[in-house]
Parts: sequence; structure tokens; C-alpha cells
Amino acid sequence: MDATPVLTAVLPVVFMLLLGVLARKRQLLTQNGADGLKALVMNITLPAVLLSTLIDTSYTPQLWLLAGMMFASALGSWALGVFLKKRMCDMPRLLPFMTSGFEAGMLGYALFTILYGQENLYYMAVMDIGQMLFVFTIYFATLSATLGNKASFASTMKDMIKTPVVDAAILGSLLGATGLGGAIMSTPAGSVVKETLSFIGAPTAAVILFVVGYGLDFSADSRPKGVVKICLLRLGITAALLAVFLIVERFIFPHSQPLYFATILEFMLPIPYILALLVREPDEKTLVSSTISLSTLFTIFVFAALAIAKAAQGM
Repeated sequence: MDATPVLTAVLPVVFMLLLGVLARKRQLLTQNGADGLKALVMNITLPAVLLSTLIDTSYTPQLWLLAGMMFASALGSWALGVFLKKRMCDMPRLLPFMTSGFEAGMLGYALFTILYGQENLYYMAVMDIGQMLFVFTIYFATLSATLGNKASFASTMKDMIKTPVVDAAILGSLLGATGLGGAIMSTPAGSVVKETLSFIGAPTAAVILFVVGYGLDFSADSRPKGVVKICLLRLGITAALLAVFLIVERFIFPHSQPLYFATILEFMLPIPYILALLVREPDEKTLVSSTISLSTLFTIFVFAALAIAKAAQGM
């Protein structure tokens, strides 16, 4: 097997992650600077990528079923976390929020684009619509109740609508599903729009990986007890749900290797990074941050394995 395709996919990811780690250790960038880069991605470049991807996607009932299945899977992973928290007295109250949710926005899209290009990103983007719906409704509502916040369902939905990534996903899906997106993109003006969105979204993957690397911390004194156990519980839950998902998916989409790879990557993504920003207790914040770092490292290994599998199949 030629190693060049694997190295082409994996080395840029590792390099940008290491650059982020180096920037933090050498203090080349402050936390405020990293937060600014994250805001740039989530508010501008990633919405451009999603809008460009979803606006001329050919939506079918099977694709919408895929989004529904993803919502059910995310809900299932949360419910299993609730069940395990009640059964295991040594588990933290945040366990259901660390067994559910998948960080596609700040990691998944970047990795999948490297594997299969933006032209196939709609597989993950459509599937992730179901996951985003779960996160911005059940996940955030129950998390607010757990943390003692009094945010209403209406305010949660209002916050969701105000999120640029969600707005881009909704707008792109509506334009694509109604056929307006395809009609627009088939005109000369559509070509200009497409190129403009592509230009805006071009640095997304590199910036995302740099910011993720900046936030990684594997120092022994920052790794609280129980992190490995939580990650293993999450892996067991997501692996079981992934197996069921793939079985059903192969009946709906019999020959769609990019979709299968997108599904595996989606289920193996780390917990939502925003969880570390929402918790206030210092011990819980350390626990969540350490879980994010470890699960992110695992995701990178899964990505490398997918890159090897793709190269072995000559795809």
C-alpha cells in the first residue's frame, strides 16, 4: 500500500495540532487570541462552509431519515448516560453530557473534509443536523437544569436560532430542499456566490485544528481521577449505537463508502467543547476539560485509521 495518501491526510492534522500546542506552551498566542480564532470559525468561516455544502445538496427522504436516526442516537447516548449515572455511584452528575453529543463543528467537519473533500461534506452535515437539534434542545435544557440554571425552553430555542452555524445549516437545508439553492447556483451569480463562500471557508480546517491543539492539555496534574473510565463508558455506548446505526444505514444506502466513514467519524468525535465553558465548578471544569482532551486524542487516532482504510481500498 502506498503510504503517500495516508501521510497526506494525517500529517497536516498532526502538524496543525502540534502548532496549537506549541503556541500555548511558548505563549505565542493568548487565550483571548485563541478564543478570537474560535469565534472566527464558528461565526464566519464554518457557516460559509455549511451553507456552500447544503445549498445545492439533493435532499431525499433517505437523507432526512439519516438526520432523524442521528437525533435518536444522540438521545440514546444521553439516556444511557442517565441510566449509568444512577447505577454507578462514583460517576459525576455530568456523566450524561459526557456520553452524548459529538463535536462536529470544531473538529468533525475539518477531519472529514481532509478525507473526502468539501464535495462530500454534505453526508456529515445532513447527519449532524439531527445531532445539533438534540444538543440545542434536550442536551442544553437538561444541562441547564443540572447546573441550576433557569433557562426556559423558549430561551434555549432563541439562543439556537441566533447561532450562525445553526442558521447556515437551516438556510442551506431549506434552499436545497426547495430547489431554490440549485436554481441559484446554476446561474452566473451562483458561481460567484459559490466561489465567495469557498474562499471564506478555505481556512476553516486549519484554524479549527490549530485551536483544538491550543486547548489540548495532557499534563498529569490536570488529569483528575475517573477521566479514563468516563471515556471508556462513552466509547462503549457510542460503539454500540454506531454498530446499530451502520446496520440500518447499509440497508438505506447500500454502496456509500464516504457516508460510512462520515458515520464512524461522527460517532467517534469528542464531547461538545462548549460543555467546558458552561460548567462553573472548578473540579467539574477540570474533569470536562481532561475528558475533552483525551477523547479528542482518540478521535485523531480513529481519523488516522480511517485514512489508512481509505488508502488501502484505493478510494
